[in-house]
Amino acid sequence: MARKIQSLTGNPMGQSKIPLGWVSIQASKADDGTLAAVTPSVQADVLQSNLKVGDDHIVKFHVISRDMEEVFGLGTVGDIKTLTALIHDFRVPKCRIYITPPDSAVIVAKTSWIKIQADTGEKPEGILPVEPASLGSLLWKLDLDDHGGPTLFINNNPSLNILQDLQSDGCLQAYIFPEIVRQVLISLYDNKDEEEEWVKVWKDWLRRNGFGSLDEELSSESVEDREKIAEWARGVSGQYSAKFKFVDGYIAQRGFGDR
Repeated sequence: MARKIQSLTGNPMGQSKIPLGWVSIQASKADDGTLAAVTPSVQADVLQSNLKVGDDHIVKFHVISRDMEEVFGLGTVGDIKTLTALIHDFRVPKCRIYITPPDSAVIVAKTSWIKIQADTGEKPEGILPVEPASLGSLLWKLDLDDHGGPTLFINNNPSLNILQDLQSDGCLQAYIFPEIVRQVLISLYDNKDEEEEWVKVWKDWLRRNGFGSLDEELSSESVEDREKIAEWARGVSGQYSAKFKFVDGYIAQRGFGDR
């Protein structure tokens, strides 16, 4: 039976959030495709200068999946250790780093849940420029420039921390990336005959990821063809989401809740 980790649910203001920008999670895969090794790291000096915790407070690495759970010790805030956790056959694993006092199991600071995944291929963010911007009440906006290509603008409000969270937050990725692909592919048809570099890059991305190619007989100027293009873009967006397991990432981030 999975161990329960006590948190300050009765006093949420007593618990500090550790921004994901202060930690990193490196993962690799074994030859058989299972997740084999996970190495967390924490910026100790940042913890010490920004959190009201003592050097003797305990730092833990908490890993969880559908049917397994384990907590690894990372030393103390004043002396954080390097650790590589060997993890096999985990299904949609997620993790977090949290801090407790030396004499208590009560969590006083923690990260949000982080989806663990090894690098399995190129995602669209690798070919999509991402820039911080003042967006008011919008979290993100996709700018589709016929000449410069698509650019993803992320709200630069520091209290939101979206740009950093987007790198590891399975929920944000599931909400944003498939929709970006859908919109970009429709725009790609509007510019399919152009020689712009971004058009070539996205056509190549489609081929390399096994999503096929554009139907050169379809024209975005035809109302009937535009419906076919929209349907095709939705289909590729779904294939992309399945290939890069965004639903699994969402489940890993949200599906289990704090244990």
